[in-house]
Amino acid sequence: MLPTAIANNRLGEQLNVLFTHHGLKRIGEQSLASLASAEDQLTKIAGISDVPMNDRDLLTAFDTKRKEDFRRGRIKTINGWVMADAECALCALIAIS
Repeated sequence: MLPTAIANNRLGEQLNVLFTHHGLKRIGEQSLASLASAEDQLTKIAGISDVPMNDRDLLTAFDTKRKEDFRRGRIKTINGWVMADAECALCALIAIS
């Protein structure tokens, strides 16, 4: 389930601006199959499991993890989108929430 702190903060709002909830959920459902991870592992892949859950820290941790994934080639192509594993994991959390 998507942590309440994510669902109720700026990261969730920003994702909704870029994508519809339905679109994020579809990407997340496809990401689930490629990541094959438990829910607690998805928060680690997204880079958001070990940070205080305020907006600034959450956004910084996610952005850092996303950039690191791209640098290290940890990417997936989902529905034509090239996405970092962190992005896929966050969408997967949305899909199961």
